[in-house]
Amino acid sequence: MENNKMQMRQQVLLEHLKPSRRRGGGVKAEEVGDIVVGSVLAPGAQRANECRMAAFFAGFPETVPVRTVNRQCSSGLQAVADVAAAIKAGFYDIGIGAGWNP
Repeated sequence: MENNKMQMRQQVLLEHLKPSRRRGGGVKAEEVGDIVVGSVLAPGAQRANECRMAAFFAGFPETVPVRTVNRQCSSGLQAVADVAAAIKAGFYDIGIGAGWNP
């Protein structure tokens, strides 16, 4: 039962990642330097696993890192801020910041 719930959550996140890649203005998946997903109070490492699998299903290669951020009431905003700061600091040129609370 829990496995089915995880697959369903991955599919929901996947539906949002795929259009973002299509609208990316010709950005190739392997050009993305990082994917940061804000999600509050995920059980253990489960949310990180879900986000990683969703990135794979959306076509991002294993070379694109994925991490999650847990900040009360503003996890998605923190994820976007982290990506913007990393781009400004020159760590990478393209990143994805998102928020997700199933």
